[in-house]
Formats: sequence, structure tokens, C-alpha cells
Amino acid sequence: MSHNVLLSLINTHSMYLRKLALTLTANSFDADDLYQTTILKVLQHQDSFDPSTNFKAWSQTILRNNFINEYRRKARQKTKNVGDTQQILDSMTSTANAGYHNLNMEYLERQIDTLDVTRKTVFKLYHQGFTYEEISAKTNTPIPLLRTQVFVAKKLLQQKLRHVELAA
Repeated sequence: MSHNVLLSLINTHSMYLRKLALTLTANSFDADDLYQTTILKVLQHQDSFDPSTNFKAWSQTILRNNFINEYRRKARQKTKNVGDTQQILDSMTSTANAGYHNLNMEYLERQIDTLDVTRKTVFKLYHQGFTYEEISAKTNTPIPLLRTQVFVAKKLLQQKLRHVELAA
């Protein structure tokens, strides 16, 4: 597909995409950002567009996926901030028992080390804050498989820690 044809399609559907972005974000600034990100991705991935298919639906899918990814990123950021705030409040209102904390961390690290090598590596990278995309690039592992490995590692660790709580 020629670049001019793609630009013509973008121009034809730009008002629709802008309105959809505004509907999703309910904020004109965020809508503009979402629209611009979508157009950028359309241009970056123009080779994957099949001219015999519906451009409007294809670009709409890109826009919705961008919106969902941004929403998830913001939700994760809020969760991290809430956790940080809670940690600060806890440190201000209570006296920490460093020895007890160190024992718990040592035990947790030993439990992580009992995982098989692949799950241990992926889980540690995930726990350090790397995204699935970054872990995939480091380990040459497909993202769906990474998600499964992290999920299974979490479940295994939860089971192991649940046994400790019951014994305590």
C-alpha cells in the first residue's frame, strides 16, 4: 500500500478516530494524545495492514488497544503509589522489627530459589519491575508464556507461604 493511500485513509477517518478517543478518555487533552499515538502506530505498522480489509476497524482496534494499555499502565502506577504511601505511613506509625523482617525476606528468597530456573528467573525480573516486553527481550520468551510462568510462580509461592502461616 502506498504512503499516499494510507494518508488518505487516515484523513478520511480522522474525525471518527478523534471522536472515539474523546469518548473513551472524556478529556480533550488525553483524547489528543490517544489520537496522536494511534496515528503514529498506524504509520509504524502500515506494513501489517491488509488493503482488502476495513481500515476504519483496523485503526479503531489500534486506538482501543492504546487506550486499554494506557489505562492499565496508569492503574499499575496508582497501585505502586498507594503501596509506597502505605509503606511510608507504616514506617511513621510503627517500630519495625528488622530481625523479623530480615528472616521473612530470607525465607521468601529461599522459597523463590526452589522454583525451577526458568520460573525463578522470570519471576525475579518481574518482581524487580521489568515489563513483560522487557523480560521477553531479555529471555527470548513469548509474552503469553511469560505471563503464565509468572502466574504459576506466584501460585506456587502462595501455596508455600500459606503452609508456613498454617504452621505458625
